[in-house]
Amino acid sequence: MILFVITAMMLVFTLVNLLFLRPLTAPVPAPPTAICIPLRNEERNVPKLITSLEAALTDECHVYLYEDRSDDGTYEALIRAIADDARFTIFRGVPLPDGWAGKVHACHQLATRTTEPYILFLDADVTIDPTFIGRLHGTLEREGAVFLSGFPVSRHRPGSESC
Repeated sequence: MILFVITAMMLVFTLVNLLFLRPLTAPVPAPPTAICIPLRNEERNVPKLITSLEAALTDECHVYLYEDRSDDGTYEALIRAIADDARFTIFRGVPLPDGWAGKVHACHQLATRTTEPYILFLDADVTIDPTFIGRLHGTLEREGAVFLSGFPVSRHRPGSESC
């Protein structure tokens, strides 16, 4: 019975949140933006990730990649995919300090290395459409927000992200 109640509460919470999702707005020119991506054992996702980022980056964007001591060929895949593209910077992971969780530590390491006034954190298993960064900034302006958290509505329809 308790499991049913908890599941029902989670469903209600999700449905209420869905009522407040709004699609991203039309793109605006993106101000300087750091795109921060922690990667651990993401070799299979690297080619699609980098390809989608290359199409979406503006002159004001820079991608920071934290290769978190992967056991697979993530680092090598990053080197191949990025080649000599100066819009990307790879940081090699350091041992996890006591009391830190892996992804939180990786995101902290990334954030401390950025110089841009805006930071966009992405997971390594996502792809973005070419207008995503501009639409994200358009939504920040429209909402007068200082923080957005996104939710990918569809993996098959570019432009369907919501926040």
